[in-house]
Amino acid sequence: MRHNVGPRLPHFTPAESKKLKGSYDFIGVNYYTSRYAKDNQDGPPHHGHQGHGHPPSPPSYNTDIKVTQSTKRPDSPDGVLIGPVAAPTWLNIYPDGIYKLLVKIQNKYGNPLVYVTENGVAEDNDNKLTVPKALVDETRKRYLDLHLRSLLDAIRKGANVKGYFYWSFLDTFEWADGYTLRFGMVYIDYKNNLARYPKESAIWFMNFLGKSKKRPLDYKEPDNVVIKK
Repeated sequence: MRHNVGPRLPHFTPAESKKLKGSYDFIGVNYYTSRYAKDNQDGPPHHGHQGHGHPPSPPSYNTDIKVTQSTKRPDSPDGVLIGPVAAPTWLNIYPDGIYKLLVKIQNKYGNPLVYVTENGVAEDNDNKLTVPKALVDETRKRYLDLHLRSLLDAIRKGANVKGYFYWSFLDTFEWADGYTLRFGMVYIDYKNNLARYPKESAIWFMNFLGKSKKRPLDYKEPDNVVIKK
């Protein structure tokens, strides 16, 4: 990092470094997906450098990491994906990744206190769907099931994880995607006074937590779907 980032890194005096070391309350981990990674010391050209026929790129995380990322396994002749593509299209479902990440933090950084501050999957905002149909979110239920299993495996391995936050409780405005994606467990009816309806994943999650087995809606409960790994 020091070699690649150089003078853009902040400078700390020995006294400041001593104050900073171990001063965090916890480590917040956001996990959505994973990538295959391959060393690429050439990397994308930095600002002010021309190379490989590409225009210069301003210094950023993407230029500093010196890694080529791919959703397909490099040694696979068929280009096997790391996991099924969800919405958004950059999100490949790979639950083993959260296990590997948490165990790596445990082993490499002295097993600090960790909270999973974001973890989730979206579906496209399809305006043609009726509200009852939009509440059927099988992909999210499976995503939750598999990632919570992997999280539990990491905890059983000794990872010091004390909390988990799903992204998101409600459908949201995404910085890059606006209202085109729905990450929420609770559906927001943007056309009807922002009415809110829990999706099937919300009921699944409440059942998982042991809090409720009743759906607070008037229409008929759809058949339960048991998701197994």
